[in-house]
Amino acid sequence: FEFPGGLPAPFGEALRVEPRVGIVHPSSQYPINLSFKPAEALKASKVPIACKLVAVSANADGPPALEGSDDPDAQLKVVAGTEKDLPLYVSGTADTGALDCETKELCFAPTVMFYSKVHRFAVKNASKISAPFEWRVVGKSAAAFSVTP
Repeated sequence: FEFPGGLPAPFGEALRVEPRVGIVHPSSQYPINLSFKPAEALKASKVPIACKLVAVSANADGPPALEGSDDPDAQLKVVAGTEKDLPLYVSGTADTGALDCETKELCFAPTVMFYSKVHRFAVKNASKISAPFEWRVVGKSAAAFSVTP
């Protein structure tokens, strides 16, 4: 198998395929790792990445090829008529978390003991990815408050 040296937009340098070239022996499998490390926001859906497949045979006078080898010295010969492209469809989304809340401060009016008052407000996520968050109430009276979710 052989993946292209340069990957199509919008992935480019943000996606790495390892190994890029290799040999998978009959009745076996070989792991291929894709690493996604974008430097800017992007959203891609089902971008085809062509994987070139060919059958090979070892030359009688050459050393045997190693599994997953991308060794240019391996003495292999492409079997005529076996070349084909197998597209791998890759999707990915990258962004930074962007939580926004119009409520900046909560002021509870005096409350009778053993009763409760409730404030409700919305938190908006404007990014293309999930943005996990956690609420913490701190201070001497923190135990008097509960926050959900």
